[in-house]
Amino acid sequence: MVLIESLVCGVPSVSFDTETGPSEIIDDGKTGFIIPCYDVCLFVDKMLEIADSPDLLNTLSINTQAQSVKFSKISIVSQWRNILS
Repeated sequence: MVLIESLVCGVPSVSFDTETGPSEIIDDGKTGFIIPCYDVCLFVDKMLEIADSPDLLNTLSINTQAQSVKFSKISIVSQWRNILS
């Protein structure tokens, strides 16, 4: 839920690529970054890259807000209606 909440707030995410969740929410390089599991050095590098680049932060932030529509109430209700019908 935190990843979706960050999208809605326009905050890019950096997450390890676990089996379920992050890769379905984060568009790697567009709304944040997906890091191979246990690659702590790359995780830190991406966090610093975002922190050190206002332009990158702004671009990722704009993209997150656009992507958050995918997780809006209207979109989710529509998906459930399709599944249930």
